[in-house]
Amino acid sequence: MKTDLPTEQGPQPILSLCISTINRAEFLRETLETILRQVTDECEVLIVDNASTDNTPHVVAELARRCASLRYIRTDSNNGLDSNFDRAVELSRGEYCWLTSDDDLLKPGAIAAVLRAVRHDPSAVLVNYEFRDFTMSRVVQDRVLDLDADRTYGPWESERMFVELGDSVRYIGSLVMKRAVWLSRQRNLYIGSYYGFVGMLYQERLPRQVHVIAQPCVSYRIGNAVEFDKQLPEIIFAKWPSLVASLPFSYRSRRTLHSSEPWKHLYEMLVWRGTGVYSRETYRRWVKPSLHRARDRLVPASCALLPCFVVRLGLIAYLSVRSGRLRQLDGLYLAHLKLRNSVQLRRLIPGAKQLRKLSAH
Repeated sequence: MKTDLPTEQGPQPILSLCISTINRAEFLRETLETILRQVTDECEVLIVDNASTDNTPHVVAELARRCASLRYIRTDSNNGLDSNFDRAVELSRGEYCWLTSDDDLLKPGAIAAVLRAVRHDPSAVLVNYEFRDFTMSRVVQDRVLDLDADRTYGPWESERMFVELGDSVRYIGSLVMKRAVWLSRQRNLYIGSYYGFVGMLYQERLPRQVHVIAQPCVSYRIGNAVEFDKQLPEIIFAKWPSLVASLPFSYRSRRTLHSSEPWKHLYEMLVWRGTGVYSRETYRRWVKPSLHRARDRLVPASCALLPCFVVRLGLIAYLSVRSGRLRQLDGLYLAHLKLRNSVQLRRLIPGAKQLRKLSAH
């Protein structure tokens, strides 16, 4: 581990924006631009590079000239997402750490809103966010959490928070956590789950309240996670359900989160079938072994046999009609379904053209 851009030690910042990155230099540049326009003397920006092989160091060095509080640390090998974010929190100097994605954009006023929220000394702050397309030029869903006003949960209300916030907390850029609280928890428990930050939030009662900011603070870029495509079936049908099952909540509360047992819920299974993530192979490898009764296998087995293209078109039509009322992860699902549909159509069109040429002869 080495620090490529040393900075002078000064007063402890209130907020550290902790970024884990690997091989996303130009996306990182755009992300940092939105951050550097908002940082104050109360902030630091810490980038932990997971052994990038692109020009990430040069991009960071260029932008560091504009921000004395920007720190850059490069690892010698890829330690994985969970380990790298944990390392970023450990190396940060701020009282609070905002786990920040390397390709999403902060909305104007986002840092000011978080700084106001931490003045009340919460254990954590959760920020709302919007979904945008890959180019960040079009809003797909204007807010994930359907909140009209900020909300605060006391330390004794973590189970209610889990139920009410649902899948929205599965985005790492939504979490701002007090560094001392993070470091006091069982940090290695969820390494490799891809959702270690959710485990850190919920693994036991927090000492103080959690503040939820209703106004979206981040623009989430859809379609930039292709490096996780091969891991998605395991993440969705094994790692995430296993993490949720380990949380100290009642089964009744955990089952309100349909993603915790997706094989029991037709909509969840249809979404993943429509996107192509769920298949017969996924059923055999990740779902069937955990289902011991024939009736429990009915929905997942049937969905694995449905024509992917037909399922996708049906879901696109259903979600498009509800476009003004999309909440939680519906906008993300719709965008991925449309993306998958356009990819398949591009593959079919050249085939159709070739067929026409052959028939002409």
